[in-house]
Amino acid sequence: MVAGDIPTDLDELTPEWVTRVLRENGSLRNAAVNRVESEVLGPGRGFTGRVARLRLGYDSAENGAPRSLIAKLPADDAGVRTQLNALGLYARESGFYTEIAAVPGLPVPRPFCVRFDPNTGTGLLLLEDLDQARPGNHVGGCSDEDAYLAVSRLASFQSAWWEHPALGGMTWLAPLDPDGFQVTLQTLVPTVLEKFGDVMPERLQILAGRLADNGAWYMRRRANPPRTIVHGDFRLDNLLFGTSGPEATLTIIDWQVPFLGLGIADVAYFAASCLGKEQRRAIEGQMIGIYHSTLLANGVDGYTLDRCLEDYRFATLTALARLITSGALLDFSSERGRELVLAAVHRIDAILVDHNAGDLLPG
Repeated sequence: MVAGDIPTDLDELTPEWVTRVLRENGSLRNAAVNRVESEVLGPGRGFTGRVARLRLGYDSAENGAPRSLIAKLPADDAGVRTQLNALGLYARESGFYTEIAAVPGLPVPRPFCVRFDPNTGTGLLLLEDLDQARPGNHVGGCSDEDAYLAVSRLASFQSAWWEHPALGGMTWLAPLDPDGFQVTLQTLVPTVLEKFGDVMPERLQILAGRLADNGAWYMRRRANPPRTIVHGDFRLDNLLFGTSGPEATLTIIDWQVPFLGLGIADVAYFAASCLGKEQRRAIEGQMIGIYHSTLLANGVDGYTLDRCLEDYRFATLTALARLITSGALLDFSSERGRELVLAAVHRIDAILVDHNAGDLLPG
């Protein structure tokens, strides 16, 4: 993770600056950028920061020079940025793109620039622009085939890092302090209820309070082995679908909340937040089966289907924990933000009821 020269606004991404960065990483040799046009992307999508597409022009043609890039900067609001930096979101994404994303073959965008200052929370990512891919839609949902593809590609990625010895040295993946997380949840529950209590069923409000009071237990259980890299926000808005058929591709973006823990947590969160109740009930078993069989096919040993199902039931609580933290800290006041919350509340409530997840909580 590199601090130093970090632009804090899109206007600072000048042709000269972008040229220097692209030459430093070997993407440019002779040509120079002479035009940068920025387009802010997705109201109701970039909740934790600012995301823009940079369209680039050059003074001469050069093979391999990117025609566009995706720029990610932290939240413009200083208070939000400070809170999210304290939770480690920006450090985690910088760490991921510095230490993991450069490995060939991973289903993630290529990083062109990764800069981050942990003291201030300022940072910048310049990423490959996959503008030809089909973006997922968290609110609108997806086809059964897209859901199966998502969990299959996820399992392929996680199997490569399953109990990998290198994970212990990645300090940016360290879990949050369980006791501190419990205090955070207890602090945030009143805020999320104030903001969204009018659309949250009473049983979900009660369960949110119970989860907060057992936040330390939840964090310790989530970090149990077998451990791999968990995306932490594996939902359709963070998935880009490429070709279809047997060679179908998927790219996973937005690596701000990865952690070491139970990989099935990503599957449970995807099912809880992105699939309507009836669709989830119809394909849930198949999704888990595909995820588990893909792990085995990629060399994971000793993880039984029964254990996978047990972990999945527990991991449905992950969706509620995310609803509490995101709902309280982030701004969902846009039209799409409100739609996302409404969809998430009803889907999360349904999966927690179906799996009697509240019965797992101590006390």
